[in-house]
Amino acid sequence: MLLTGPGVVSEFSTYFTKKNVGHKIRVYYPEKFSGDQSFIRTGPIELFKGVYPHVYTFKDDEELRLKVSEMIDKYLIYLSMSRF
Repeated sequence: MLLTGPGVVSEFSTYFTKKNVGHKIRVYYPEKFSGDQSFIRTGPIELFKGVYPHVYTFKDDEELRLKVSEMIDKYLIYLSMSRF
């Protein structure tokens, strides 16, 4: 989930507490907001991060693409290895 607007934030808040969904969520949000004392940053994101380590920040579009691509590559390797 890419937290860039109120709609996505609302969806995140709805699903992050569901046990059958929470572990599947990966949260990416702009690094420039990482120190903000906003509701989403200090509330739902901190709660989610306390249970799942799947919260990432990014500086720009390129870094976001790299981080997501790397995560997908690692997941595909994991799937390949788990078949044996």
